[in-house]
Amino acid sequence: MHNNLIELVKNTKKRKSKIIINTSFSILEKLFDIFPEIFLGIVVDLVVHKKDSLIAKIGIKEPFYQLIFLGIITAIIWSLESLFEYLGEIGWKNMAQEIQHNVRLKTYEHVQNLDMSWFNEKSTGNILNILNSDINQLERFFNKGANDIIQLIFSSIATAGVYFYLTPKMAFFSMMPIPLILVGSALLQKYLFQNYSKVREIAGYISSKLSNNLQGITVIKSFVAEKDELKEIEKLSKQYQVTNEKTIKLSSIVNPTIRTIVLLGFLVTLLYGGWLTFNNKLDVGSYTTLLFLTPRMLWPFRAISKISDSYQRTIASSSRIFELLNTPIKIYNQINPKTPKKMKGEIVFDNVDFSYIEEQNILKNVSLKIKSGEYIGLVGTTGAGKSTITKLLLRLYDPQKGTIEIDSINLKDFKLDYLRRIIGLVDQNSFLFDGTIYDNIVYGNKNASKKEIEKATNIAEIDEFINSLPNGFNTHVGERGMKLSGGQRQRVCIARAIVKDPKILIFDEATSAVDNETETAIQKSLLSLKHSRTMIVIAHRLSTVRFADKILVLSENGIAEQGTHEELILKKEIYKKLWDIQTGELNNKS
Repeated sequence: MHNNLIELVKNTKKRKSKIIINTSFSILEKLFDIFPEIFLGIVVDLVVHKKDSLIAKIGIKEPFYQLIFLGIITAIIWSLESLFEYLGEIGWKNMAQEIQHNVRLKTYEHVQNLDMSWFNEKSTGNILNILNSDINQLERFFNKGANDIIQLIFSSIATAGVYFYLTPKMAFFSMMPIPLILVGSALLQKYLFQNYSKVREIAGYISSKLSNNLQGITVIKSFVAEKDELKEIEKLSKQYQVTNEKTIKLSSIVNPTIRTIVLLGFLVTLLYGGWLTFNNKLDVGSYTTLLFLTPRMLWPFRAISKISDSYQRTIASSSRIFELLNTPIKIYNQINPKTPKKMKGEIVFDNVDFSYIEEQNILKNVSLKIKSGEYIGLVGTTGAGKSTITKLLLRLYDPQKGTIEIDSINLKDFKLDYLRRIIGLVDQNSFLFDGTIYDNIVYGNKNASKKEIEKATNIAEIDEFINSLPNGFNTHVGERGMKLSGGQRQRVCIARAIVKDPKILIFDEATSAVDNETETAIQKSLLSLKHSRTMIVIAHRLSTVRFADKILVLSENGIAEQGTHEELILKKEIYKKLWDIQTGELNNKS
């Protein structure tokens, strides 16, 4: 678990030198922080021995000048302590921000490269929780926790060194509480890690539930389910609260316990050190130094509960991040992937089998050939695999059997980003990003000219609507395009795909939310794109594909029929039956 945190820090960027420099600042700050207690002993020694003090031994005999000398040294030390505290704080905090930034980018980049089956199995809210909350925990730890750990360790070592130098026997007795603190902390860490892992898991569930509810707020309101959803959130939130409370109860015992242990250490120094001083076995100044150093050595262990708390939270978070980063990428570029300069757009499926779930084929032995420049209609019953063909073409999934080729090149041999650039998709979900209409239209081609944009909006029958808006192309569409109607969103998506200027253009239920008149206008405009690119139109509404060069009818057994609209009507099979149902002919006959 601890190695995960180390790996995350190492892998973000080479920062060994920064860690060394920041650690040096932390140590130097703590070193100069210890000096005032030592100086206090020297001052007491000066008051007691005057011309025979420790300072006098370096050549400054007059007590007054000794005080001035000590004052100057003290001012220098305090200034240096402040300087190194400032440099250390800046160094650690900047490094914390850098780690947070790099880990977030690395993790998000990895998430983007994962296959769609992984996204289907994972909760969006949980993924967001890792990308946001867990990575933020890394930043919080390196902001202060790393510095606190270094200073705690160095403070203990340095103070122990002074103890052993002045009186080894008393150092042994005064430091006896430290093993108790360390053993107790180790046991606490084990317990805390289990609890914080559970806390992070519950936090992911809460995030996922809230994300789903906010996206489905219309459904919640329309089904009057607000109270039920509130109860679900209350249940999860209570779990989170109870799990945290168990940890809080235990971690809250630590400070009072350490306070008692510090008291024991101080009493050893007070009584045993006093006895040594009374018997002239320990100098008064040294005794004073030790009295003030005892709390200095043991008191920082009070922070061990906070440090341990922060550390265990960070270990739990880093484990979740590392688990995500270790998720294998299944769809990737082959060695020396192909990026042909020219593409025709001919598509071939050869005996393709595909299933989302094992032993439940969506596509079975599907073979088809779509010529370059053809306008193909794809129809069939729900679940026959129409949209799946689109996903396979984009290599969002790979088939379990068979091959798919474009211009006689296996999809797996293409460079992924090249393959997806030559294919334009208008998805049935009509997803728009939170931004302007212009931002969404040029999403796949940021260098599109004004003429190209105008042509695309004209084909998509959205130009008049955009021009009627006060801010035109600069109109904000809102999150997921919710400020626009379903039909308007679809038409913006059509324009976006056309502006991309792909060699293969796929419309997956792209006009399902528009009225018949608009659909007819879009169809006529799309026919102008015919022959310059391959077009695949997936539709439930058969009128959408009536003028296609060829219509493929999919069923559970693969491609059941193919031909033009007129040819399929004459066959009087599946397509004819679907056509009769949609036009009302079946009802009239009955």
